[in-house]
Amino acid sequence: SCRHLADHYYHDFNLDLFDQLPHPTIRKNLYWAISKKNSTVHLKFLIDHLDDEPYERTLTLGLTRMIENNPRLIYVLEDAFAAEHDETLRGRMAQVLSNRIEYYLLQLNKPRPERARAILAEIIKIGKINDLIGFLNRNRDEGLNALVLDVIRHVVDPESGTGRELRTYLHPELLAIWPVEPVAPPADTRAHPKDEKLIRIVLWATLIGFFAIPILF
Repeated sequence: SCRHLADHYYHDFNLDLFDQLPHPTIRKNLYWAISKKNSTVHLKFLIDHLDDEPYERTLTLGLTRMIENNPRLIYVLEDAFAAEHDETLRGRMAQVLSNRIEYYLLQLNKPRPERARAILAEIIKIGKINDLIGFLNRNRDEGLNALVLDVIRHVVDPESGTGRELRTYLHPELLAIWPVEPVAPPADTRAHPKDEKLIRIVLWATLIGFFAIPILF
């Protein structure tokens, strides 16, 4: 299969041949094969093709894997992010960079935080905020929390989906710094799995008892 070839013969692929192979399945697996070569050239190739809409997920997963395998490549992606003006492409790069969100949060305390601030702003815009919420709720550095909340204040509408999620799960003292009012978490109306199991047991016991009575009498 194409994936087998991508996984085992990726080192034989010539980038110059890429545009000669337009078939969707082949193209998808070629992107995957290219991501297995942890070099600057191959990383830049995937970055340059992030506008290939049908393969967005394959490209972002490939870039993520390359940076996981060779963390030094993250600086190449950061440079590309800083040079990019298209908001959609910046969002796709931020999707990859969001895996290092805690690193960028800590960079806000450094002497030159501009790049980290821009990346964080984009990560927040695309709604990748679970790790951000966890970091803020457990962090005790009030100065750093204030810097993070300043980024949030500039890019998040409190009434947007992201804004309401932040207002639901951030600690009230953090929301006071934003400043916004907290939102009550949604009521959990789903039955707990254990409750569902108990309901089934009681139901079966009732049915068995109901049909057993005529037999006994």
